[in-house]
Amino acid sequence: MLNIINLFFLSIEASILSALHHPSIITHIESFEEDGNLCLVTEYAEKGDLSNKLEERKGTLLPEEQILDWFVQMALAMLYLHKKKVNIIIGYHSYVIMKKNSIVII
Repeated sequence: MLNIINLFFLSIEASILSALHHPSIITHIESFEEDGNLCLVTEYAEKGDLSNKLEERKGTLLPEEQILDWFVQMALAMLYLHKKKVNIIIGYHSYVIMKKNSIVII
């Protein structure tokens, strides 16, 4: 259960997310509060998150081209956020998720 302050800040975060439109940032569909919980509905990330994808590889290295491709996608998303003057903190609750042939930061 969220307290009122956390709910306030999360609702601001949902509002910011709803205004962002970039191929490497998850698309916000809607958000709502239910029973003291803030629910965010976003596009489906059919490939899961990057952390799980890396764990599935069981220590095998990724091709350099793949790493560079993902890095460029993340850098372009960060540049977009910077230009929009969106201050973000990437912490333990942040995810990099996988779509068909791209990555998305949430």
